[in-house]
Amino acid sequence: MAKFLFFTDAHAKGKNPISRTDDYFKSWMIKFRELLALAKKHKVEAILDGGDLLDTPIVADSLVDEILDAIEDTGIPVYACWGNHPMIGHHKETSKNTSLAHMFRRCKLFKDAGNGCEVGKDFHIDFIDYDHNIEEKIKTEGFMNKVNPDYWNISIVHAFLTPKPFLPGVLHVVVDDIKTQADLVLVGHYHEPWEKKVGKTTFLDIGSFGRTSVREAKIEPSVLLLDTDKRSYEIIKLKKAKKAEDCFDLTKKEKVNEVNADLDTFIESLKDWKGQSTDLRGQIELIGKEMKVDRIVIDTVITKLGEVECSVQK
Repeated sequence: MAKFLFFTDAHAKGKNPISRTDDYFKSWMIKFRELLALAKKHKVEAILDGGDLLDTPIVADSLVDEILDAIEDTGIPVYACWGNHPMIGHHKETSKNTSLAHMFRRCKLFKDAGNGCEVGKDFHIDFIDYDHNIEEKIKTEGFMNKVNPDYWNISIVHAFLTPKPFLPGVLHVVVDDIKTQADLVLVGHYHEPWEKKVGKTTFLDIGSFGRTSVREAKIEPSVLLLDTDKRSYEIIKLKKAKKAEDCFDLTKKEKVNEVNADLDTFIESLKDWKGQSTDLRGQIELIGKEMKVDRIVIDTVITKLGEVECSVQK
């Protein structure tokens, strides 16, 4: 028998998001310590991170130390996926000098899930890191298609998987179109909580652990307790997570809604444009394919884009 505690999209950062009225990282650590306490209470074998533990490729060393010290005090290993936010250029290979890579090197309990797996007597947990073309790969190949049917097969995926079609031009995969034999797919990257069953597979997104945008004010930060013996899961809402009105300037939410409405109108007007895309990386991919550009050139352009984003975020 083994238990695990899952969370995703924590987005730890030292700089306060513009819509937060509290001390974001202080509030974040209170939630993280509650997560660790729950892990000890339920005697889990490990904590599973669905990606984007950090909000940017480089964060302050003091922030990293506080997170890792808390993990070491608990003594429970944490297996982390690579999300897009801690990466440079949306590739693991170009992200060796990031804060997340440093965390893997510094702390023996903090482990790179690395597209690997955790296998027990009667369960199999598979991890799929983010990559800038991961959605295309999932569309064509799927994942976890060779499994032991007697096991409880779980896949943790950091990619833009959605329960229904998203904005046109944005790279995403509707879960109905995914080939998989997994029993349970835990989704990271898409911050909104949702659940959908397709055939024998349950797709579950528990929502963002860290709320950086006022658009996420309604999300109740949660963790997921997995019990491999009972083959069950339980969503546990964090009691110490602040209420929306205690950490967000909710007056900004109406302004965001107005902007989103204008954006939707704009996107609708672009439907007749052949090269349409609201995602810059998706646009680069589409143009590259149409012009038959060498793969290495496309990757280099996207890497440079990530480096620019990183410098702006600093």
